[in-house]
Amino acid sequence: MRGRLSMRVPGLFRSVRKYLHSEYEDIVVKLLFLTQDKGALKFLFDEWRSADLECSLFSLLHGHFCSQGIDYDVMAEFDRFLMSRTEEEERIQSARIIMGKRLGLRPPFTTREIHEKWQEEKKAWKKRSAHFVFRGADFLSHANITDRINCQKIGMNYRILEKGYLEVGEFPDFMQKGSFILRVRVLVIAGEGVTIGLGSEQGYWKASLSNGEWTVKRGDKVQLAQVPVRLGQWSEIEFDIDDQSTERIRYYRIASLSVDGKCLMRNGSLCGRMKEFFAKIRSGDVTIGGIEYIRR
Repeated sequence: MRGRLSMRVPGLFRSVRKYLHSEYEDIVVKLLFLTQDKGALKFLFDEWRSADLECSLFSLLHGHFCSQGIDYDVMAEFDRFLMSRTEEEERIQSARIIMGKRLGLRPPFTTREIHEKWQEEKKAWKKRSAHFVFRGADFLSHANITDRINCQKIGMNYRILEKGYLEVGEFPDFMQKGSFILRVRVLVIAGEGVTIGLGSEQGYWKASLSNGEWTVKRGDKVQLAQVPVRLGQWSEIEFDIDDQSTERIRYYRIASLSVDGKCLMRNGSLCGRMKEFFAKIRSGDVTIGGIEYIRR
């Protein structure tokens, strides 16, 4: 059982849900929030809805719903629950706290205020919580986030606000060898000074958004091309890494970078061990997600 739970891959929901009401309660809840398999969050919401208010599971689920990513569908379930005429005041208070935190409200707030805020936010929330089909591996399931600020998880995606950033500073060994593509989905609602980058011990390449265009810069010089930003739509940024290492020269790589299929940079050096992936924003509202590692 412990071995199966340690596997951070999709598809475990059906296998582990039966262990929720057991000694593995805490592990199962963490796993389902981690992988967010289809139906997993709705299953956890239903458990929160029916759990005895005095039991450890209710408290555990409340804490995770407050701190972990919730997608559009489950937020809508909490809103429907709040607007129902239930008399379970403690459960209502739990739902208020969960939704208030996820919507960024400052307490005290009423049920009506939460509902009105949700009506304002739900269209954008649905877009931010998009689910992506991966051809490769879920990058963040293997390379853990090491630092983030002003960054909110929505479903499996991350919304980054003014002066916020997200950084992955630890790459697993299997990502240090061979050629690969790192595909990053980016949703820009508004943004200036946005940077999406990939770095190694000897340098980095990054796509920068300013004046409504994605560019690649080395110092103050714009390289090759610019791509207009598509506000309110998901775009794809791809780092295509060609490993040309030999027995004598290790970690010798050539990098290309494209946005929505248009190449911004090719034949760039990215040598040494892979060191970091980062997303930073000076101002605006940007969501990143669907970060996919594809071996080629």
